[in-house]
Amino acid sequence: GILIAGVSQGVAEDTSLVEVSGLPMTFGVTLFSFAGHAVFPQIYRSMRDKKQYNKAVDIAFYISFTFYALMAAGGYAFWGAEVLDQITLNLPEGIWADVLVLLMVFNNMLSYPLTMTAPLEA
Repeated sequence: GILIAGVSQGVAEDTSLVEVSGLPMTFGVTLFSFAGHAVFPQIYRSMRDKKQYNKAVDIAFYISFTFYALMAAGGYAFWGAEVLDQITLNLPEGIWADVLVLLMVFNNMLSYPLTMTAPLEA
């Protein structure tokens, strides 16, 4: 939905391939996005075939990286230097923007128990 909103606005003109001043923030956000280590023990314990754990984690990270890269490239291509810290703030106001924000809130609410299960069971 976010990329569809961007496509409807067109491609931004003020983009550059690499902006060196933004690299530290980029690396920090990227590392934070892949910091799901709290759930790894829970996932491992719940697997039927524990030999497939490494493969499953690799596939999950590849899928996550692909999704994040598409969202980042799309957000920057459509909003350029005007892209805000939270990409949902770039959406035009209306019902679809509200629906997307609510879906993101539900995603956070539903993923919190998974993150907290491993530390609580330890």
